[in-house]
Amino acid sequence: MISAVCWVPRGVAQPVELQSDELTEEELAAMEAEEEDGAAAADGNDSDTSSSGDEMEDAGDEDAADGAAAKDPVARAKAVAAALKADGAGGRPASTFGTGNIEDALAELDMEHYDDDDEDGGGGRPFGAGRPGMSFYRSNLEDPYITLGGDGEGSEEADDAIRDTDLIILAARNEDDVSHLEVWVYEEPEGGEGDEGNLYVHHDVMLPAFPLCVTWLDCDPLGRREQANLAAIGTFSPGIEIWDLDVVDSVEPVVTLGGEISAAEEPPSKADLATDKKKRKKGKKTKGKKTDAAAPQLREGSHTDAVLGLAWNTHARHVLASASADHTVKVWDITAGVCSETLQYHSDKVQAVAWNAAQATVLLSAGFDKASCMGDMRVPKGACLRWGLSADAEALAWMPAV
Repeated sequence: MISAVCWVPRGVAQPVELQSDELTEEELAAMEAEEEDGAAAADGNDSDTSSSGDEMEDAGDEDAADGAAAKDPVARAKAVAAALKADGAGGRPASTFGTGNIEDALAELDMEHYDDDDEDGGGGRPFGAGRPGMSFYRSNLEDPYITLGGDGEGSEEADDAIRDTDLIILAARNEDDVSHLEVWVYEEPEGGEGDEGNLYVHHDVMLPAFPLCVTWLDCDPLGRREQANLAAIGTFSPGIEIWDLDVVDSVEPVVTLGGEISAAEEPPSKADLATDKKKRKKGKKTKGKKTDAAAPQLREGSHTDAVLGLAWNTHARHVLASASADHTVKVWDITAGVCSETLQYHSDKVQAVAWNAAQATVLLSAGFDKASCMGDMRVPKGACLRWGLSADAEALAWMPAV
């Protein structure tokens, strides 16, 4: 199931994909320590089986001596030829299949030096010389009839490279309970007769939850590049993940706006601990009542429900708007990683948002309350313009300026 799609502008993708970050020295040291512990455990197991292994080696030496002749094809062939000759000399009819010239054939093949390199090193001489139509070269670079060039890894890199003329589509999908973001590349036909173009998946990104919306942006939250190639994804989780599309096999997003606080982040403050202590005391007084499990802690300014819509501001490149099932619209500062404004225009789930292309501060939203609202972010706390709809809104778009 494809739940969301988005275009990527031409020429913004890296021609050769970047690799994920290398392991740090601390991570390498931890891996080496784990390997040493595993090797020590393996040595302990080997010492227990060493005595039984010595006995098996003695029995194996005898079998190896008997089977040495069987492993050597030349010795085996000579033994068969000698047996056939002996049968013929004894009065029994000898087989006529290859018995006369078997030794000459073996000498011509020279099987003992089969794996040795040629003294002249090949020198570009085609194999099968002297046989019309049967010649071929050790490498395509030596063949005068192959003019395209490229051999081995070089040609594979050329096939994986994204050209400036390619069209890129982002597709968020879920299949067999596995969610991922696919980067599709469409190569337009070059104009030749019968050329139909080519559409294929260049690479994909594994997602932790079902994707609901996706939008492209070029503002790097970490400030590493002036213009990046990123995708913001909204899922059933309250956080908004921003992934680098130029990195292949990435395992984590560049940054997450809002969402749950992970165990690796800072511990709770003293105020939070005092609040938890009060809740525990209150829970002791209410005996016999069922209490719900503790809700996960969210980052400050985060949505509290699924993210249904996203919109990137092309004029203010560090600004991102999001619509959520918690009835709110939020405006995010990507570089700071914080929520700048929270708009409560709707009374039900907000399905979609869109920035005006002519006025960078004007934001339009629509939701399941059968209403569309337009607000100006220069006065985010001011009243918005509101239009009633005949049904729940699923998507919206600005009409291009005339």
